[in-house]
Amino acid sequence: MTSPQLSVERLVHTYPDPNGGRVIALNGLTFDLARGETLGIVGASGAGKSTLVRLLLGLEKPQSGSVLIDGADLYQGASSQRRQGRMKLQAVFQDPRSSLNPHLSLKSIVEEPLLSRLKLSRKERSERIDRALAAVGLDPAIRSRKPHALSGGERQRVAIARALITEPEILILDEPVSALDGPIRSQILALLAEIRADLDLTVVLVSHDVRSTRALADRVIVLYAGSCVESGPAEEILTSPIHPYTQALLEAVPQPEIGWTIPKTIVDTEPEKHGCACRSWCPMATPECLTAPELQWVNGEHRIACWEVGTLES
Repeated sequence: MTSPQLSVERLVHTYPDPNGGRVIALNGLTFDLARGETLGIVGASGAGKSTLVRLLLGLEKPQSGSVLIDGADLYQGASSQRRQGRMKLQAVFQDPRSSLNPHLSLKSIVEEPLLSRLKLSRKERSERIDRALAAVGLDPAIRSRKPHALSGGERQRVAIARALITEPEILILDEPVSALDGPIRSQILALLAEIRADLDLTVVLVSHDVRSTRALADRVIVLYAGSCVESGPAEEILTSPIHPYTQALLEAVPQPEIGWTIPKTIVDTEPEKHGCACRSWCPMATPECLTAPELQWVNGEHRIACWEVGTLES
């Protein structure tokens, strides 16, 4: 059996709260991702998505758990080994207006990762810049422009070119189309799907947008309070969800202030710190929910963290 390219094992990460306690951002999250596969991570604001991105990129270190790339731990072992693993990762972020330096030319923006990661001649760098811009549908002749001269969709194409310039094997997409209008969003999604197929990239797509997740992902993990509550094939999860939280997400309409117009009982209720995090608002809660449920197989690759799996299936 082929080893996974990316393995996340029991990641735990917390932040201090104003009362002197700790807020759980990730609570033992575990998943494997095969080479060339796309995994969607969905959940409302506060689910732990942004924390996961920071940990995958090495911007923060978890309290416990590990991230392995081709078996190499990003947080343990020799620094050369950790660097080699991180060289395989690149990211595309939500808003290109804030992720692109407005004072630099497109050439300098796209070239920046090459200067910090690879030793190439000026000619080699120039050739890579032209190829990267062409790969995302931009004319290399615009390389002297600055971000303000571009449309939102063009800026996001530049951000994608910058991510591809070092020829990564794993791409982290952090809400890559949420700042774009509908028609442009569709164009960027189509571009990402084409690039993923052409380059055989392994992709982690973090999003609250079910449509974009369904368009790109092979599998989906639904996060609530830092834990996976449902996982499985994207088409199955996003069309026939079983867990009450997943159902609420899919029935919701995205709103900037909270991420989703999920039911007020869920928005206003703090996740439980012990037992099932959903039990304060879940209509299916029983005394058994005082103990945290493990992910259980429903059918095929579909899993759900709920003691009432049989009831929910029916």
